[in-house]
Amino acid sequence: MKKGSKIILIIVCSFLLTITIASSAEAQTQQTALLAIQQAESKLYETISLLEDVSTTKIDIRDLVKNTDDARQLIFIAKDQYNNANFTEAQEKASEAIEELNLIMNELELRKDTKQQNNTILYSLLGVFSAIFIVLFFFSLHKWIYPWYIEKRNEEYGKLIIKYNEETEIERK
Repeated sequence: MKKGSKIILIIVCSFLLTITIASSAEAQTQQTALLAIQQAESKLYETISLLEDVSTTKIDIRDLVKNTDDARQLIFIAKDQYNNANFTEAQEKASEAIEELNLIMNELELRKDTKQQNNTILYSLLGVFSAIFIVLFFFSLHKWIYPWYIEKRNEEYGKLIIKYNEETEIERK
């Protein structure tokens, strides 16, 4: 082989290797972007499910619903960028959406825990006040109501004389 043909062969091999590496890197970027979009969609479904669960507990979540909608818009942008073969931008938008959804889920858990703690405190106070009321009720029953009852009973039945039939007692003997 001539020296010139060796150089051409080296250049062609280098070109093919560069194309292979570039296409492999692009395929890797495409796969990473697709995976990020799928993770963002999965996180969106989890967040929506958690929002539905929390909505029944009367917690104010309007701001979190708006933030979830913003994250949903980021996922749509990521899908559009992916379809336009802008994989790096698609991966960035999907990652932003995942971060936003993680923040929303953390805030939901925090609000749910706070609501549960408030309910626990409320029910504890209700129990304590009920116990105090019952103790005071029985104390007042014993201190004021029972003596009043005894007094009224003695007024009404105090002069009552009970006579036993003597004949019945004789018959028994």
